[in-house]
Amino acid sequence: MAIQFIFKFIQVLLLGLPRRHAPCNDRHDGTLQKRRQHAFTIAEVMVSLFILSSSIFVLSELQVRSMLRVWQSREDIDRVYVLKKYLYRMYLHPADARKTSQKFEEPAMNMVIEPVGISKKSSLATYAEKLQFLRATATWSRGTATRTLQLVALAPRPPAKEEGGGG
Repeated sequence: MAIQFIFKFIQVLLLGLPRRHAPCNDRHDGTLQKRRQHAFTIAEVMVSLFILSSSIFVLSELQVRSMLRVWQSREDIDRVYVLKKYLYRMYLHPADARKTSQKFEEPAMNMVIEPVGISKKSSLATYAEKLQFLRATATWSRGTATRTLQLVALAPRPPAKEEGGGG
């Protein structure tokens, strides 16, 4: 009910009030009959085409923007996947957990992973001898902007290298 009222209201705003035709004498027998209009005026057709084309233009622009955002989000997911893959590798092989810098072409980004010690003020300070943070930073350019993604993981410290002594 409310939707029909809103539709009629918009129709009255756009097209004006419906035309009322005065009865006319079209028949030769003298009886009065209302003249019926069976076609739209050129103004009504032009207004409806303008509304239709404007709506299609707005919807197509929204579609293009949403497709672009989906594409950018997929690229970001690829970048997160690559960073996590390297962090997991360093977690599983603590001896390889050292500062690493690498440039990728697909997805296009620069990656830096570096071990960071646990602060003495941290609640994890008691685990500082066995654990370390790995900070991964990825940077890439999108258009004129440079985007940055940072991930931090907790990983075991690499085993201490034993100093070789002669026997």
